[in-house]
Amino acid sequence: MKANLLLNCLGFNPELTSKRPRPDSMSIPCRCRVLTTLLLCLTLGVGQMWGADLTATFDYTSSSQWTAWGITAPSSAGKGVDLDEDDDYAFTVGYVTMTFTDGTSTPCRCWNKSGTLEFRFYSGSTVTFTVSSGYAIKSIYFNSTSSYAIGSPTGGSISSNTWTPKSGTSPTSVRLDASGSATLRNVIVTYVATAVCSAPSAPGNSSFFWTTLFEPVRPCVEP
Repeated sequence: MKANLLLNCLGFNPELTSKRPRPDSMSIPCRCRVLTTLLLCLTLGVGQMWGADLTATFDYTSSSQWTAWGITAPSSAGKGVDLDEDDDYAFTVGYVTMTFTDGTSTPCRCWNKSGTLEFRFYSGSTVTFTVSSGYAIKSIYFNSTSSYAIGSPTGGSISSNTWTPKSGTSPTSVRLDASGSATLRNVIVTYVATAVCSAPSAPGNSSFFWTTLFEPVRPCVEP
């Protein structure tokens, strides 16, 4: 019966479309809505419900990435574009946003080094990665060509270019503090959902128990 019902939902079982009276109390359309909602829950909501790892990659070597952030990257080696903090730059990938402050005497830059783009920040400057509400940072991998110091209000440690938070904490923001001239070419932020929000009940079926139970979940904040 369940197999036939699913086939009918997909339009492949004309036998069940006859108008003969049915002994069961739940109509085919009602059951179809349950099955459809369950499938949506499994395909769209499992990662959010069970805290699967999500990643956001900041690729500073990609000119198209800079373009998406509203910056025209320098095409010639040895050239750069100053990113003055007064312009309120905020680079976002997924649910992660990067912000920064200028150094003591030099602003952050998009720099072309021998044909390879990179993000540069200098002594006294900071770079901060922040996740949206309902998420927590699990780790951050830095592909850097120079040394830097990293700090966060929640602490943590860095090993093999990967920062991890202090055990038992769920930081939503991590700050890098430049110690001298520092560069970044790629940053991969791994984060997880710490809260989910249910989607609205199916139209015309809000009082049906199973529809409510199997509603797909969605992030609390849209990217």
